[in-house]
Amino acid sequence: MSLFMKGCPWLAVSLLSVSSLIGLNNQNCPSYKDSRPKDSEAKCAPASTCESTCKPVCQPKCPPAPCCDTGCWDLIARGSFIYWQPLQENMELGIVTDTTDSLYSVHGHEVNLNTHYKPGFKVGLGMNFPNDNWDTALDYTWFRSNQKKSVSLVVDGPEVLLPAWLIPDVTSPSYFEGREEWRLHMDLLDWAIGKKCCCSSVSFYPFLGARAAWIRQNIEADYLDESTHNLFQSNISVTQRSHSWGVGLRSGLNANWMVGNHFRFYGEGSGDILYTQYTNQRLHQEGSTAAGVLSTGSLFTVRQKNANYLRSHLDLELGFGWGTGFCDSCWHVDFTAGYGFQVFFDQNMFRNYVDNRNFAKSIAPNGNLYIHGLTTTLQLDF
Repeated sequence: MSLFMKGCPWLAVSLLSVSSLIGLNNQNCPSYKDSRPKDSEAKCAPASTCESTCKPVCQPKCPPAPCCDTGCWDLIARGSFIYWQPLQENMELGIVTDTTDSLYSVHGHEVNLNTHYKPGFKVGLGMNFPNDNWDTALDYTWFRSNQKKSVSLVVDGPEVLLPAWLIPDVTSPSYFEGREEWRLHMDLLDWAIGKKCCCSSVSFYPFLGARAAWIRQNIEADYLDESTHNLFQSNISVTQRSHSWGVGLRSGLNANWMVGNHFRFYGEGSGDILYTQYTNQRLHQEGSTAAGVLSTGSLFTVRQKNANYLRSHLDLELGFGWGTGFCDSCWHVDFTAGYGFQVFFDQNMFRNYVDNRNFAKSIAPNGNLYIHGLTTTLQLDF
């Protein structure tokens, strides 16, 4: 319930913005008849049929041939290249501690999972309705990430690795080598309907819609001890997976500020709340000797299926754009480049337990998934 309360104010603000801005009219938008070059007036439909298709940047655009003939059903096609970096809470490999000072039980530093930018893409199709500047669009986002981290210490040296993913046992030793790999697969499908509202050199685009999200995460962590003092359980391997789907409502607002020569600055913010089901949660741990033989009592497996929650998500982006018409202004091309920040609240459902004998309570809280990076988009209206 706390997550729902956390997301509600953002959704309420978005809905309030939509309800207030959709009521605006476009009286300040320049009429196409007045702003269109004289030599193109004969090729375009009368101003009365074009005034309702004012673009968000408030620039004149002669409607395409279907508009002049059938009532103005503009089509929209766009594609984006994304270069994002994923970050997630509670993903540390372990703690490297110095054992030389007997006054300390632990005296060290955490080994964090270092992540890197990864490429992806978006594609979208939409349609401008013939009346009152409404449009609708469907967008798909594809993003894949594979991140790794490792640490190697001197065997029987002054430092050892205390594992973060390992379920502890009374016989669990410290380690001198550790490896971690995190795989993230994300697919997002967004549908929105909104209205373009122009006010002089500033335009607004409030929208409402829905989102479907498929997020799959897998983690693999290995801890190795090549020393001779631990012959019964030298290596520990931990694997976890967290697969989910979600569907819910989404709303937001896009604003543009024209600065001249077809250039503009833009900002966009949106939020959603999704009914989310984790369909495949699994933790598996096993220990083996230096010879690769499974140790007695070292297997530990926990499964959880169909766990249902509400998950909220926020998205903010700032950037610049440029757009112009061609082919007697019957087509319009637009380019944007922006940097965005996203938060998927409590998306990390990987588990860590106190021990494997007396307590069945996870000690690792849910963590947020953060994504930030560059998004460049090319859009064509025709």
